[in-house]
Amino acid sequence: RGAILNLVKLYTQTGEVPRALEAIEAGEALSPLWESFVAEGAFLQARYYCHVLVGQLDAAFDALPRVLAQGESCDELYWRIGAATLVVDLLLLTGDRDAAAAQLDRLQALCADDRDGYHRP
Repeated sequence: RGAILNLVKLYTQTGEVPRALEAIEAGEALSPLWESFVAEGAFLQARYYCHVLVGQLDAAFDALPRVLAQGESCDELYWRIGAATLVVDLLLLTGDRDAAAAQLDRLQALCADDRDGYHRP
């Protein structure tokens, strides 16, 4: 599944989002079991991102709570911050400044004391 996620990244960066979604579906169909919680979250985030890229906002908003919940459930701060960062753009672009501000405030607190080392909201 890791190789499939690499393809998804390539497809989204080259504007081939339908191919990215096909790759995501193929990866999900390999097994109902996931090799790790992080892998499952990466596929969830990839699907969400593809929906945003092609303007499928209803599907993106449907996935948004799952993206956030999965990120919050992850022990690794990197994934918690990454999931929340991923959704801020959609919130801003659709005019939900209050929800975006709440996410950014939460991200700022998570990044206190340079605990993460990767993200800066």
